[in-house]
Amino acid sequence: MYLTLYPSNSLIDEAGTMNALNLYRVLLREGRGFKDYPVREYVARRVKDDFRKNRDLAGDQLTHALEEGKKAYEMVCRQKVIGNLYYKSISVMETTK
Repeated sequence: MYLTLYPSNSLIDEAGTMNALNLYRVLLREGRGFKDYPVREYVARRVKDDFRKNRDLAGDQLTHALEEGKKAYEMVCRQKVIGNLYYKSISVMETTK
């Protein structure tokens, strides 16, 4: 069910940059899958803030941040399934005129 984001034996230089960009895109895409508006916006805001905060990491810190990002991706996938099972109705923020 989970998408393989990057090989575990990848080098963290140019490949590390591509892995981070790939992880960023996948997390944002999965976050858009929530039906609940506040959760969707929270996930997008959290992903953007965390990636801005970790922008200048290198070496072991970057590897650790990528692993944490992969765990966050798996959690978002699980929460999306659970949240969409118990979805109630459209939010006032989403109604169109």
